[in-house]
Amino acid sequence: MIDDSTPDSPGWWLSSLAGQLADRQDRYDQLDAYRRGTHPLPEGATGCHEAYRRLQRKARTNYVGLVAEAVAERMAVTGFRTGADDDEVGDAVAWRMWQASHLDADSGLVHDASVSLGDSYVIVGPPSPDDEMPLITPEDPRQVITAHSPARRREVQAALKTWSDDVRDEDRMVLYLPGAVYHARRRGAQGLTGAGAFDGSAWDWDERLSGRLPISRVPVVRFPNRPDLYGNTQGEFEDV
Repeated sequence: MIDDSTPDSPGWWLSSLAGQLADRQDRYDQLDAYRRGTHPLPEGATGCHEAYRRLQRKARTNYVGLVAEAVAERMAVTGFRTGADDDEVGDAVAWRMWQASHLDADSGLVHDASVSLGDSYVIVGPPSPDDEMPLITPEDPRQVITAHSPARRREVQAALKTWSDDVRDEDRMVLYLPGAVYHARRRGAQGLTGAGAFDGSAWDWDERLSGRLPISRVPVVRFPNRPDLYGNTQGEFEDV
């Protein structure tokens, strides 16, 4: 059982972020449907509804997907400047980190999700015992959410990653706070969307994986598309 009643506790952050993420799922699903060209079709004439639908399915063209692609195809990382004085190897090390996480290919996934859904994320993990390079993973906004400082909007106060593990038949959450990570699980994979996505009595901390981080910051970076000062974002075609 996880106590979520104490403000600013790990359980409180888990409940708050899980609820916010659940509330965003309908919007993300709608934008994703438009991106893929599987969006709802307009209503046809009442007397020939089914015939009209068959014509629509054959004739529709995914123009809104092109809106996102036109922006994403112009976004590419071509190099690094660390900016450190008298640093002769920093740029090369940054490039090796980039390639070690396959971001020369996967960075496009971050760009595509951001321009299509309005947000995307990356999570930076510590190096494994066999590799000196950190692991940097692209993340879908339907599984990740961040909370930002009201004073410094680029400063992440907390972050959450969620997914369902069908092999182990359980739902998982990973909460990131400054300098610490907390893993939680719920038996029986149910998914994490919709009302009541978080019920503390159904969840338990996974102490085996929880612990301190090697840095004092939250290792999750948000890539917002068309953000405003209130923190809202827009998919590139959302207002079309």
